[in-house]
Amino acid sequence: MANTNAARRILIPKVIALVYPVRETIGATVASPAQMQESCRAFRASGKPARSFRWSFDYHSLYNEESATFMYEHRTHHLLDRTTFATRVARHAMLALCMLAFSLGLGVMGYHYLGELGWIDALLNASMILTGMGPVDILHGVSAKLFASLYALFSGIVFLGIASVLVAPFAHRFLHKFHLEGR
Repeated sequence: MANTNAARRILIPKVIALVYPVRETIGATVASPAQMQESCRAFRASGKPARSFRWSFDYHSLYNEESATFMYEHRTHHLLDRTTFATRVARHAMLALCMLAFSLGLGVMGYHYLGELGWIDALLNASMILTGMGPVDILHGVSAKLFASLYALFSGIVFLGIASVLVAPFAHRFLHKFHLEGR
């Protein structure tokens, strides 16, 4: 019990410090850090929350009419200029690259530690599976074979996700332009 209370005293202020800046970024409305700490103290003392936190989300704060780079523009808004559209495409490309790097890193680690392959062989196998070509080396352990099958399923889903992230800005622009011309 003492360890749990000590962990709570350490973790709760850190969580509050992480949540407070995020709420400013996404437009969420919550209690201030002082109010959250007061409510946490009251909860520890009585076992009941002093008051509930109000989480709401303002979707309009995500949309900036001048740039419209975070979310897609509404059908009633004008088509984006080429510079802003290029920025959107670059952000989508960076997201796709991050997804690819994470997936490739996961595969390399799995093949290296579970498949007991060298780093280069693990990279080769992970790359081949991620691109849909198939495995290169034969795996001997049960855990390595299970990892390879799960990674192959994961890679198929990631391939579809990356493709959709890359196509999304172009598809949206095409549909938005088609809608504007239809008026």
